[in-house]
Amino acid sequence: MDKVTLEQKYIGFMKKNNIHSLKNTNQKYFYMPYKSDKKNIRVYIFANIIDEMNTIKFGFQGILKVDKRNLDETREHLLDLNSRLTTGALSLKKNSNVVEYSINYTVEDDEDIDIERYNRIIVFCMNLYFDLYDRKIIERENFVDE
Repeated sequence: MDKVTLEQKYIGFMKKNNIHSLKNTNQKYFYMPYKSDKKNIRVYIFANIIDEMNTIKFGFQGILKVDKRNLDETREHLLDLNSRLTTGALSLKKNSNVVEYSINYTVEDDEDIDIERYNRIIVFCMNLYFDLYDRKIIERENFVDE
């Protein structure tokens, strides 16, 4: 019997739980659109499947909202926020105005993807995105362009 890849496992998980997504055809990126109930803000949470590491990298990207004279101050603020996160990593992409948050979810070969753990990760990503948006650190979502 052939081994089920993590990508196949993830696709099965999404179908079983009726999770809608867009897929980047050239890479193993899935994008799940979410919208705030209270605000008219949309965010696309990405899931990057890394089969060889049995890992799904979840996260989002946002466009930095800052003028050039405040860039250093904003970078310091992002570093401070990152140091206070209990999970995942917040970073500013090199030579760009793209802020990325990511968190890894490792799935063992004999394990299924856990809906409760998945939901906690998605909710955490959304809350962090909306917090950065409310603080005017980011101005809109950005699709992963790697």
